Amino acid sequence: MPDRPKTDQVLIQPGENFWLWLRSPRDGATAPEIEHTIGPVMRAALFDANPTEEIWELFKTNDEPPRWRIGYARPIEVIDIRHAPAFGGKPPIPPGVRLWDRHWYPDGPMALSEPTGARPWYVLVRFWWRGPPTRLLAPAFRTNWMNMIIRAPFNADWLLAEAWTPLAEARAPDPGEETWGDIQERRIKEGAVVFGKYAGGAVVVIGLGLLVYWIAAKQTKGST
Repeated sequence: MPDRPKTDQVLIQPGENFWLWLRSPRDGATAPEIEHTIGPVMRAALFDANPTEEIWELFKTNDEPPRWRIGYARPIEVIDIRHAPAFGGKPPIPPGVRLWDRHWYPDGPMALSEPTGARPWYVLVRFWWRGPPTRLLAPAFRTNWMNMIIRAPFNADWLLAEAWTPLAEARAPDPGEETWGDIQERRIKEGAVVFGKYAGGAVVVIGLGLLVYWIAAKQTKGST
């Protein structure tokens, strides 16, 4: 059993964070389809933690898996998607410090309720938090809970089951927050600066050459 005080707050630490979601299979979505819905789900989950109402932004490089950035969460990526057989067989997660467990909030009907439908999905998400340490209500979205839509009209239930931050020795290299377009724009700007530097030097050399030629031509004309 978790050895932390029972709470309905999930802690987000600066740097690398892992969130393990439970998702219902009611809409029949496949793993690739679920992967491409993480952007709006994470935007809704982090709505109260970001300084402004940032939209979710999808970016990817060539054939790499999709990535998103939303406010302080840059980038966000799906690490693993698999069915949860009898709530076992969780995706492997690096050793770390647990920041949230849905069993820490035993009296919360949203936190402990199971996603409806047989064989729900585990969806493991990793993101880098580039803001201060933040606490927010553990996100849970139900499509039909007391006949209400909770915060977002998703076609499935999404419940945050667990959250971790990895130990220092288990952390992945920071991928940075630049998109492919950002990288290309930066390279173009850097290339333009280098070109301008060398072009400017070439102009100076050409100008000096013309000046020497003009002086020599003038001296030759004066001596005749």
